[in-house]
Amino acid sequence: MSIKQKNAVLSVMILTITAITSCSDYRSVNEKNPYFQKAQKAQQRDDYKSAAAFYLECLKFSPDSSKAHLQLALIYEENQKNYPRAIIHYKAFLDAVGQNQDISRMLARVEKLYMAELYRKYKLQSTPPPTLNALNPAHKTPITGHRSPTTTPYTVAEGDNLSTISINVYGTSKHWNKIFEANRDQLATPERVKVGQTLKIPRLE
Repeated sequence: MSIKQKNAVLSVMILTITAITSCSDYRSVNEKNPYFQKAQKAQQRDDYKSAAAFYLECLKFSPDSSKAHLQLALIYEENQKNYPRAIIHYKAFLDAVGQNQDISRMLARVEKLYMAELYRKYKLQSTPPPTLNALNPAHKTPITGHRSPTTTPYTVAEGDNLSTISINVYGTSKHWNKIFEANRDQLATPERVKVGQTLKIPRLE
């Protein structure tokens, strides 16, 4: 084998090793993950949109990066005012690390902020907001000669999907399919949710 051929083989080996190492790096957890590092640098520049995108990429390759969930929760709460997404990531962080009083208090705070936002929005629309009590069969009001409506309207906001809507109205994401089934007349697939669309939220039986 000539020197030129040897150099070519060596170059291929180096590129292969570099690719394997790079792939391994992206599976690293928290601060060791390159996407996490990029997100931190973006935060230092006050570029929170890019930071959120990098933290999401970090979680895509490294689902155990619990600190990425926490940073996303803080960005969505403090910088983007996207309370449903903040709630999701606070809960994901707590699921990963266990009980934490400080984070639990932060979660409770953002849940109150989100409920206040919902009430303001529905007040402007002159439509009662859906509440856990209204949708929970354990809190049924007595029948007084007429049946209560079986669904409640919900206007899709930016960042909503069926899972976050389920969290908003039921307190859990597991009932997203009930919302989908109740709106099959206007949703071809669960992903076809549009901002401004009015969905029917079914009562839990």
